[in-house]
Amino acid sequence: MENENESIKSLLRTTLEWARLLKVKFRFNAETLSNHELEDFVREWGYDIDGLIDDLQEFDVPIEANITFENGDWISWELWNTYTTCAVDYSISFLDYDKLRDDWTEVLIKFKNGLL
Repeated sequence: MENENESIKSLLRTTLEWARLLKVKFRFNAETLSNHELEDFVREWGYDIDGLIDDLQEFDVPIEANITFENGDWISWELWNTYTTCAVDYSISFLDYDKLRDDWTEVLIKFKNGLL
């Protein structure tokens, strides 16, 4: 059983870990940064999950396609009124996202019910 102070990984982190495992590089959308004159902050393609999450928290730019993968897939990310971070508008071909999301949701429910 997990310690009460521990939490499960976010769906975003879980998805990016799968991308890293499958050797699909990612970054914050460079076009979005360029459109807002933030070109100096564009990162190279890579596997830096914490850096990408820092970028998502740092830049006050529109949500559309904020995370891009080197193969052309993308993720948008939103913060709903429930203060639960949610992945939206997926267009990911390199993994079975529906299964990943369903498995993650099941773990989250168990965690919230104290069953882990």
